[in-house]
Amino acid sequence: MQGLLSLSLQSKLSMYQEKLFLVESFLPPLSLQKLCLEGGLEKIPIWLGSLESLTNLRLGYSHLSENPALVLQLLPNLKVLTLWHAYDGSKMGKEFYKAGGFPKLEFLTIASEVLEEWTDLEEGALPSLKHLFLHSCRRLRMLPEGLQFFTTLEHMFLVPLLDDHAERLKPDGEPENYKIKHIPRITFITTSMIQEPFK
Repeated sequence: MQGLLSLSLQSKLSMYQEKLFLVESFLPPLSLQKLCLEGGLEKIPIWLGSLESLTNLRLGYSHLSENPALVLQLLPNLKVLTLWHAYDGSKMGKEFYKAGGFPKLEFLTIASEVLEEWTDLEEGALPSLKHLFLHSCRRLRMLPEGLQFFTTLEHMFLVPLLDDHAERLKPDGEPENYKIKHIPRITFITTSMIQEPFK
């Protein structure tokens, strides 16, 4: 597999938490630039932190109990990261995205049905982030403090967004608007928008 640039490993029933076996003993080539792992993981594979050429990573339905960012933020060339139901924690804080971490990351997608609190972001973290997508985060009560310092952000996408949360993000002095008013493009779909066609 020397010279391999792209690799996808998938369990047969990834959405139903089937484990992705043999991942820990697997040793991909250091040339790998794009990697997709779909299926349950007990922990982040040790070898993942050595893939310095990696630019695009997707972890799907991993259902990790440990913080994946501790390893992933050290990848020097990662530009696109998708955490699709990858982490089963209900809370994220500064320890997830530390200053200097993810130096080249431009696209971050987080999908989680269990995330309730994203408390804060450390200034200096994610210094190249341009696009932030939050999907399926129905339980998320507030956007993280510190988001207002992410001046590189060009687009933020939120779906579905609770109606009362959408109200708090509106301009004209609403309590959370200061976190996002610097972002040129914001797209959100509220829960009522989703339900409307079915009434």
